[in-house]
Amino acid sequence: MIAKTPIPEPSALSRRSLLTLLGAALPTASALAQAIPPGVPGRLTFDGRTFLFRFAKNGLHEFTPEPETDLHGFTNMLTVNVLKTVTDPEALARMANGVVARSQQLGRIMKTASKPAKPGSPAEHLIVAVLGQPKFLEAAFTRVFLLGGCGFAMVYSYRIYQEKAGPAMAEWLNANGNRLEANLVKWNDFALIEPMAKA
Repeated sequence: MIAKTPIPEPSALSRRSLLTLLGAALPTASALAQAIPPGVPGRLTFDGRTFLFRFAKNGLHEFTPEPETDLHGFTNMLTVNVLKTVTDPEALARMANGVVARSQQLGRIMKTASKPAKPGSPAEHLIVAVLGQPKFLEAAFTRVFLLGGCGFAMVYSYRIYQEKAGPAMAEWLNANGNRLEANLVKWNDFALIEPMAKA
């Protein structure tokens, strides 16, 4: 299981999501309704669910299930970050290490894993973290990889909105964490997201 120890209640944080760990701008309420940009899929499938495009800016692309249209109050979110400055395994490792360092500042790292590069299979990194603010906790599963010579970070996020959400988050991670981690690592609809690097 991913969550083996109690998850502490968070202190007040200035950021709302792991998305900021990647340097991404967050949407404002007035920016949430957007047409689908060229090269960006209108929907992605993950963990047996369909996530619809909601927002894009500066390489960040957010998707949520159909009923979840409020990006400030989502429960489930799939994010694809296009990292155009990350073009080789060394830069990818630096990006992953940066995500780990910032996650440690904003919450707790639950797991990290790296897959070394092999012929025909570039290196990948996985970071699982729990982040939060006083009124919610967010579990963030991040897979960082190279695709077509460009870095990508794919993030699945799940939130629990309540004070003192540590026990509830630990229970949710114990029930769902291993499955979600495995599904993120094996996700391979790369043809849908590779055009984002050219957008």
